[in-house]
Amino acid sequence: LAMTGLEPLKTKLTGELAAAVAGARTPAACALLQSRLAAFAAPLPAKDRKAFAQQLLAIVTGHEAYAPPQGKAKRAPAPVEDPCATLAYNLAGQKSPAQLAAAEAQLKAAEAKRKAAEAKAAETKTK
Repeated sequence: LAMTGLEPLKTKLTGELAAAVAGARTPAACALLQSRLAAFAAPLPAKDRKAFAQQLLAIVTGHEAYAPPQGKAKRAPAPVEDPCATLAYNLAGQKSPAQLAAAEAQLKAAEAKRKAAEAKAAETKTK
């Protein structure tokens, strides 16, 4: 990266990510930063992209979720995963915590559906 002149941009982007996870985040600001990080990573060779992903993970790990601004709502909104965190995990070839939770929920739903079908089949069989 240093030879291509991208090192200063990488340093700027990782600094912006560190500042973002340390401060107040909004969905719009997170989406914009995620798109900038993705655009930077896209043309990188695989080895450099993996190293970049590791830098991003070092910043976002433990800060994957944030509470969006409350606005005029009476209740505080539920925490959401920062798309920058999702990008960092995906660039590293991993699933993000939210992606893992969604996959687990799908497995549980499929298991519950399977058990319900088995119970219905057993009930029909005994009639």
